[in-house]
Amino acid sequence: MNTQNKKRPVVALFFFFCALLNAQPAADSDDALDSLIDSLNIKNEELGIDKTEEVILDSIRIEIAGATRKEWVKANLFFSRGDRFTDAGWKAMARRQKDFFLSTKLFYDARVYIQPTETEGHFVGVVELTDGFLFGFWFWPWDLSAAFRHLMGGNEELGTTLGLNTQGLSWSHPRVADSPFGYGIEGAHEELVKEPGWLEESFRLNGRLFFSLGPVLNAGIEGGFTAWWLPDSFWLEPQLSASDIAANRLSLGLTGPGYAAQAGVYAELWPFYRFMAPFGCHARAAAGAVFPSEGYTVSYYADLDALVCLKPVEQLVFEIRVLASLRGDTLPATTWADSGDFRSPRSLEPNRAYARGIVQVTGVHVVSIPLGFTSLTFSPFAFWETAETFGSIEQFRPENLSHAFGAALAIGFTAPINLYFSFGVKVSVEASPAAAFLFSVDTDLY
Repeated sequence: MNTQNKKRPVVALFFFFCALLNAQPAADSDDALDSLIDSLNIKNEELGIDKTEEVILDSIRIEIAGATRKEWVKANLFFSRGDRFTDAGWKAMARRQKDFFLSTKLFYDARVYIQPTETEGHFVGVVELTDGFLFGFWFWPWDLSAAFRHLMGGNEELGTTLGLNTQGLSWSHPRVADSPFGYGIEGAHEELVKEPGWLEESFRLNGRLFFSLGPVLNAGIEGGFTAWWLPDSFWLEPQLSASDIAANRLSLGLTGPGYAAQAGVYAELWPFYRFMAPFGCHARAAAGAVFPSEGYTVSYYADLDALVCLKPVEQLVFEIRVLASLRGDTLPATTWADSGDFRSPRSLEPNRAYARGIVQVTGVHVVSIPLGFTSLTFSPFAFWETAETFGSIEQFRPENLSHAFGAALAIGFTAPINLYFSFGVKVSVEASPAAAFLFSVDTDLY
């Protein structure tokens, strides 16, 4: 459940960061093991077999310490019986498969290796998994959320949120009865403060039906219903006067309560992209129709979130991300995308279309202090962002983009907690630059 001025620059998302880190790649235990094995001329059962030119998988054995279903594991394997690899190819495959299972946050440990058979060059592929800490926690800023994973031995998740702003439940169930099909549903009540200072209380119900193509692709249909009210005050925001709130609502054409239903299709590529190295990618696209209440007419929505990341060494990640959202010109402002996640001291005016680009470099766990079942880590990052809202695609002008940069230190706890607190600064790049404090709580570093 995871849940957010202008100048004349050229149209680009390029940036340059110099010497954020002066760190060498962390010593890799598997590489060290390979070196020891080579010096002793003995078998390497963790990643490959010494001096073997070809690896042929005669069979696959799955061993699980916990309640994970073998059928779920089989559906997420990158290799199969009869596959052939070079020794180096198998090592790369084994490491990639191990990283994938760990990236799901379902396991304490994962091992992928081969064992020899009586036939030269033929092996048994072995996958060993240990069920992990199957709970997740996060909050922002007045709400506490908890997730309960792996409830049916797969990648299911029950999410709950209780707080002053949001109260809700969600349930996701991929691979029903070990089929490629799944579903998800969520409902929530929210009280939000939106830019430039109007209040919205809403109840929403969303659902989706989808199929999964291994770990590569999720695609399906989605739908939802939202009913909203427009209060004049909210005790968590006493500085907002009722008259100012009313004026801001009227400037956006909002006069009272309403509702909207929507239905569409979506596709998500590489949902667990963090296991991919040195090059990874993730993309989610959705589009469909919105059916608003009286006073508005049926129109469309379209959303895109695309990310490319480069991880040349274990402790360094470069990422480029592009987000875009577009709503039809006959839909109310309550259906527009929220631009409040733009990391800049300057807020963007609400509008039907929203585009945002991010370039970021992150030092992943540059300092790590073991604490028993988890580790306390320190991860610096720096970013450049550009974003804008506009009325339609035709109105988009590169010279109107707003720009910001910043840096922060993420202090966090690794698996099984997976929670990071970032403290830093964000600076707008305008005729009159402004700076502000940056704080966020995240369950991932990138």
